[in-house]
Amino acid sequence: MLSSARPLMDSSLPNLSGFTILVIEDDLDSLETLTTALTACGARVLSALDTALARSYFETTQIDVVVTDLGLPGESGAAFLTWLRRQPRDKGRSTAAIVITGYPQEFPAVRLGGFAAYFQKPIDLLNVCMTIGAILRPPSGPSTR
Repeated sequence: MLSSARPLMDSSLPNLSGFTILVIEDDLDSLETLTTALTACGARVLSALDTALARSYFETTQIDVVVTDLGLPGESGAAFLTWLRRQPRDKGRSTAAIVITGYPQEFPAVRLGGFAAYFQKPIDLLNVCMTIGAILRPPSGPSTR
C-alpha cells in the first residue's frame, strides 16, 4: 500500500528528467502509483511485476535507480539486489537502489545491504521522489551520471 500524505504538486517535485528508474512491485496498483509519481517528476520509468523481467532490462538499458518491493513472490527484492550487486559495473552493480517493504520484521534494514534508502509501507510518495532526487542530483555536485 502506498500513501501520499502530501499531495504531489509540480513545484515540490524533484526534476528527474534524463534519468531511467526501474520499479519492481508485484501489486499492480502500487506499481502504477509509483510509476505515475516518478513520471510526474520527469523520469523515464520501466516497470516490472517480478524480478525476471527486471533482470532483462539490465541487458539493454542503463538504469539509474531501482525501486523494489522486498516482499515479491518467487525471488524476493532482497535476492534481486544480491544478484544486482554481483553484476559487472556496466550491467547494474553500481546502480542505486531504493527498497520498500510491508514486512519490516521479515526484511529489517539492519540485515539487508546494497541499498541507498529503505521505506516501510505505507510510503509517502513525495518523500520517495525527493530521496531519489537527492541520490541522483546531490546538492553538493552534479548528477550521478
